[in-house]
Amino acid sequence: MKKAGCFEIAFGVESGSQKSLDLMKKRIKVEDSRKVIKLCKKVGIQSKAFMMLGFPWETKEDIETTISFMEEVLPDEAQFMCVTPMPNTELWRQVTEKGYPMDANVDYTRLKQAVFGTENFTKEEMNNLAKEARQRYNLARKKYAFSHPFSFSARVYFNEKARGVLPNKIKRLVRKFQRVLLKI
Repeated sequence: MKKAGCFEIAFGVESGSQKSLDLMKKRIKVEDSRKVIKLCKKVGIQSKAFMMLGFPWETKEDIETTISFMEEVLPDEAQFMCVTPMPNTELWRQVTEKGYPMDANVDYTRLKQAVFGTENFTKEEMNNLAKEARQRYNLARKKYAFSHPFSFSARVYFNEKARGVLPNKIKRLVRKFQRVLLKI
């Protein structure tokens, strides 16, 4: 795939908890995700993992397992989103049958905010856990990049940071150059 031009693969890892994966009927093992992310690093393909937090059955321990898993495998990018049940799905039925109050106007394009609470978490607690997950992953990635500066993951990390800084510096340089040329 790398030779054919593939430079990034996004995975719906969803959870680092095997219990959650089984209840979602994902038909994958946590170990499968670990292996595929490791393989991507080995061959130089960027890996992106999408994680879902706040399933109706999840406990604080399940979420901690997921966060710790992401800190361990360190894909090049990880997105932590709150579970948002889509209408007429099994998850939707589970949430409504349990009587969890759900936001009336759900924006299905924005998944960073919890739309329902459970007996284990309020919406606010879930939002805080998702924020903590993002912060912990970003810190783990930063620590890895600085402690392994020549690794593929570190190069990806530093390139991402440079993309945010360098374009602005280049724009300023071009503007300055244009001003000088216009004065001539």
